[in-house]
Amino acid sequence: MHDSTGFSPATRKRVLAAAADMGWVPSGPARGLAFRKTGIVGLLFPDMAAFSESEEESPLYIDQVIRGAERAAAAAGVAVLIAATRGAGRKLARSVVGQVDGLVVLARSLPVTDIETFSRSVPIVVLADRSNGSRLDYVGADNRGGMRELTAHLLTAHRFRRLAFVGGPARSPDSQERFAGFRVAMREAGLPVPAQPAA
Repeated sequence: MHDSTGFSPATRKRVLAAAADMGWVPSGPARGLAFRKTGIVGLLFPDMAAFSESEEESPLYIDQVIRGAERAAAAAGVAVLIAATRGAGRKLARSVVGQVDGLVVLARSLPVTDIETFSRSVPIVVLADRSNGSRLDYVGADNRGGMRELTAHLLTAHRFRRLAFVGGPARSPDSQERFAGFRVAMREAGLPVPAQPAA
């Protein structure tokens, strides 16, 4: 079943035909034991119901992350196990870690100390939040640099002089970084630098 050698082509053909007739499919747990691979990547994200509408995680953002993970996994020939923490993040993560070959953890799903502990058992990539001092692998956007460049473009290419920053929730690390980039560009242009976002 796994392209093992030592069988004639005729025998292989008969075995595969019999397996197809019986509707046989490989056992995931058995394959995991035999090959020490599950063929599954976990995606752990916070339960959206736990956040107010004013908080940073958007269902649309989560949807895009899930779709992107599924596309990348399909291209790599693996499956995605999707789990929302629903307040029991540590317990859920412990269960998921034992079933996957790797784990993508969306920011705020688990405390960094828990993620670091679980990373000793399975490779983990943190998405959208880089914790200072953490040695975890991380994927995210350069919010500060991107907003600085965008603001500088509006100031130089379009010659705008009165700009306001309207960002996301004040608690959002992404919003904070974007506002910092906005302020840098305003300062570099010699324009008044607001102390707070407009909204």
